[in-house]
Amino acid sequence: MQELDFSKVAPELTPDWILSRITQLEIMTYYLGSFKIGRSIHSPFRKDTLASGGVFVAGNGNLLFKDFKTTEVLNCWQVVKKRFNCNFNKALQIIVEDFGLIDLKTKTVPQSFYPELENIDKDLKKQTIIQFEPEKWNKYNLKFWERGEITKKELEQEQDIFAIKSLFINHKEIPNSNKYWRYAYVVNCFINNKWEKRVKIYSPQDKKMKFLSSVPLDCPGGIDKLPHLDERLFIWKSKKDSLVTKRYFTDQIWLQNESENSLPENWIKQFKKEYNRIILCFGSDYHAVSVSQKITKKYNIEYYNTPKEDYDKYELEDPYDIVSTFGRPILESHLRQKKLII
Repeated sequence: MQELDFSKVAPELTPDWILSRITQLEIMTYYLGSFKIGRSIHSPFRKDTLASGGVFVAGNGNLLFKDFKTTEVLNCWQVVKKRFNCNFNKALQIIVEDFGLIDLKTKTVPQSFYPELENIDKDLKKQTIIQFEPEKWNKYNLKFWERGEITKKELEQEQDIFAIKSLFINHKEIPNSNKYWRYAYVVNCFINNKWEKRVKIYSPQDKKMKFLSSVPLDCPGGIDKLPHLDERLFIWKSKKDSLVTKRYFTDQIWLQNESENSLPENWIKQFKKEYNRIILCFGSDYHAVSVSQKITKKYNIEYYNTPKEDYDKYELEDPYDIVSTFGRPILESHLRQKKLII
């Protein structure tokens, strides 16, 4: 296995960096094989004539593999460590290379992997019940959004984003002893020919549980709220980006992550009937650029990537990062250069 220079894409290769690009489910599925949550599977770590393991959702929403024979309980990183008999850092490198997050030439995950993954994802999200008690916007929980120059009024106008007082996963309360910021996005998803509300949790300070979601990967947010006031549709990689840029663009949606599977073809076909231009808006790291190029080539749409020099020099990945670091005038300058605003 070749040694890749991770310093060019991240100051430090971490689980948080990986999970901003792929999910725990993708990692578990690729290294364990296909499974259903809560059902027994054959262990990949030995000759297993009887199914003696299974994948479960922990109380904090993380995926765990439990070996009933040895009683071991492993998270996705430990699964890779055990599978390849390596240390933690090497496990991270294996994942990054296999999924082609830095260089597509190293990618071993076949395209045939993803259709089955979508079925597992939908089954997992269906079984993940997320409930929360909201709290009023206050000086503390507004602080994160104010860094991106997003106001309390703008947040309240959304009507689908909330600060969280108490969080429950499958009816069990998840404590917040560190007093991290926690926010809930309520997403209206079109599932089985009907609209259904699901929840995505965003905790920007929590490295162990930054995202937790019952929203299927292939369900973009904001589709039900499109006003059709512009001939252009902007597709952002996150709710956070759409909030920062809403002052400039009326018609926009956001994806569950920066992956090909987060933007299904059926939605693109519908959008092309409704808009003259569709613009995919991702970051400028290697993974984001390569995925955006694949998607835009596949569907013949446009793309906007945040400036690469901002990522290379300052590790700024998205509009929120740019605004919180340099202010709105710099972001607006970038958008003008791309002729997206006047």
